[in-house]
Amino acid sequence: MKRVFFISLVTLISAFSVFSQNSNETLITVGNETVTRNEFERFYLKNNQMVSDVDKKSLDEYLDLFIIYKLKVAEAKANGIDKTREFQTELDSYRKQLIQPYMVDTETEERLINEAYERLKYEINASHILILVPKDATPEDTLMLYNKTLQIRDRIIDGEPFETVARATSDDASVNRNGGNLGYFTAFQMVYPFEEAAYNLEIGNVSMPVKTSYGYHIIQLNDKRPTIGQVKTAHIMIMTQKDASEEQRAEAKAKTDSIYNLVLQNEDFAELAKKYSQDPGSARNGGELPWFGSGRMVPEFETAAFKLTSPGEISQPIQSQFGWHIIKLIDRKTIGSLNEMIPEIKTKLARDERGKLGKEVFVEKIKDRY
Repeated sequence: MKRVFFISLVTLISAFSVFSQNSNETLITVGNETVTRNEFERFYLKNNQMVSDVDKKSLDEYLDLFIIYKLKVAEAKANGIDKTREFQTELDSYRKQLIQPYMVDTETEERLINEAYERLKYEINASHILILVPKDATPEDTLMLYNKTLQIRDRIIDGEPFETVARATSDDASVNRNGGNLGYFTAFQMVYPFEEAAYNLEIGNVSMPVKTSYGYHIIQLNDKRPTIGQVKTAHIMIMTQKDASEEQRAEAKAKTDSIYNLVLQNEDFAELAKKYSQDPGSARNGGELPWFGSGRMVPEFETAAFKLTSPGEISQPIQSQFGWHIIKLIDRKTIGSLNEMIPEIKTKLARDERGKLGKEVFVEKIKDRY
């Protein structure tokens, strides 16, 4: 029979009270088992020796995991399964959950946050040539592809136009459309090794081969500008297929113009989008799109959207590879202060390749210490 365990917390935990009050005071009761402040302190500090700042949020999050851990142990003991292999495996996973969020070197994390914030202030325009490296490539194959990348780079250094060499050699499927030009982008929009190399180039310079999970890249920095921020827009789209005839293209343009005339007559934009827009993802929401910055939309759409300056302003019909668009500006925003951006940057770091760096430094420090 499954037992129900009750947990009681003697007091609310705060970052400055947990380790300062009576260490033998009961902090948590799980069934018949009690956990004192001293036990929780030892458990927390044992798993967080490299954490320099103890704050309320980290303690609260840790306490939640700690309670789950204790509940699992109590339930297993009550049901006589605490020695089984399945339980030990599950228990080990909870122990790892208790430790994992704090296995980050705080100095490294702070450096990465500041680095990302400084990069978010700017957008860079870069071109690249990609030489794919298969996942199962042998060291010999990898070296051969590295040397191939060097030879391609030599052609550019010797004066061949980057775009010409890119079209002739790049394994990036988009090269026929863009000649290797990736447009403007900022931090977190490219894999970290690529971003790192691109942001450290001077305008006009060409990188040495840069290794990423895709293969080797040659990067040329074309431009750098202050960030233009983000916009929130709505649009009405009339699609044109790639193989559309001239007659079909003319019909799409005429339909767009007729809708634009309705917009000029102050008819409700959202209702027009719901009725006429052929973008199924946004039409039902009155044409609304998520916030976006540089590099997120096709160039024609991005350029037209960022030319709009006042909320409510509407563009003339513009054409992209997808068809015709009428764009309405809902709002725009610039980058916030560092303190405002830290939560968002931390979230992105956790999902990003660079997030591993803090853990790697943490592990190396532990090795050095023990």
